Amino acid sequence: MSYFNWPACVAVIAVVAMLRFHEQVGRMFDRIKSLGIKGAIFGPGKQEPGKELAVAPSNAEKLLHGWDNPILVEHEGNLRQYMDGLNIADSAERERVLIRFLASAHIGQSFDRIYYNIFGSQLRALNVLNGSSEGLPRIVTEAFYEFGKSVEPDWYTNFSYGSWLAFLSSWFLVTVVKITAFGTEFLKYLLEQKLTLEKRG
Repeated sequence: MSYFNWPACVAVIAVVAMLRFHEQVGRMFDRIKSLGIKGAIFGPGKQEPGKELAVAPSNAEKLLHGWDNPILVEHEGNLRQYMDGLNIADSAERERVLIRFLASAHIGQSFDRIYYNIFGSQLRALNVLNGSSEGLPRIVTEAFYEFGKSVEPDWYTNFSYGSWLAFLSSWFLVTVVKITAFGTEFLKYLLEQKLTLEKRG
């Protein structure tokens, strides 16, 4: 024996749903284009006036927002004009050129930071290492350290030979006591910029 009147239950549930979700149901009816034996055909939903769909910013937009200032935007425009003058229309080719520019600027910035912080004794040792394909024994490089220490003792009070050498290796200028390709390019950069090796320290 059935205790439920299923048609009545379904009708009650339908009424409750209509009352609870009347706005959503109303929008659904607005989207009905036609009714047939196979069911209803719906069209695209309508956007309410004054309401725009929120679009999440791209990763590029998030990154660029942190560098958004008038001077940078002005230089960005100058760079675009320069690129247009090169007549490189293909976007992939333009990307190659810009990445090369960026890499070059990054290296130049690193070289400037190194030169600002490096001691004269480290520069002289690096210059000698540049002429030795096999590197130099510790006794030779340590002699440069000791010379710098004798000239500027206050600078070396808490600056050991290990720290002196660690500075060179931390900037990838040397591996142990052998100059790297980066170190060689750094010395070339100093020559191109007419920067002296005779620094203090």
